[in-house]
Amino acid sequence: TKQNDNDLTENLNTVHKQSVKINDVVKVKLMNETEERIINVTWFNDTQVNVTISGEPIELILGEEKKVSITNLDFYELSIKVEEITETNASLSWAVIYEPIISQNKGVNETEIQTPEYKKVSIVYSIGITIIIAIIIAIISVIYRKKENKKAKV
Repeated sequence: TKQNDNDLTENLNTVHKQSVKINDVVKVKLMNETEERIINVTWFNDTQVNVTISGEPIELILGEEKKVSITNLDFYELSIKVEEITETNASLSWAVIYEPIISQNKGVNETEIQTPEYKKVSIVYSIGITIIIAIIIAIISVIYRKKENKKAKV
């Protein structure tokens, strides 16, 4: 059965919890998708759980929440967290999300901020070079005229 838009919006950010064992499978339906994605628990110990989501391995530390991009390079689509680990089970919580991925190296407006500063420096540098060249030409011109005047007097 196909979900309507209200179902998708209603399921967005809804936190689901499940106790899992090694090799257990959790099925998740992402936003705007008809097929389910599989979270497979590959192994865990007392501090971490390893899962694969659609074939991609992910290591989760107890209490850590990770956001995962599965089909879209610009948005996180799934948030997953290890709530508790016992000898036989791990308790996972997850939610279907749709959050933009912001690069760690650049803020959202960093490029826009740096470009005008760079242009200001370039303009000041260009004007400075032009003034220096004009002064050098003026000095050479004055020296040349003095030499011409001396030759004319002789």
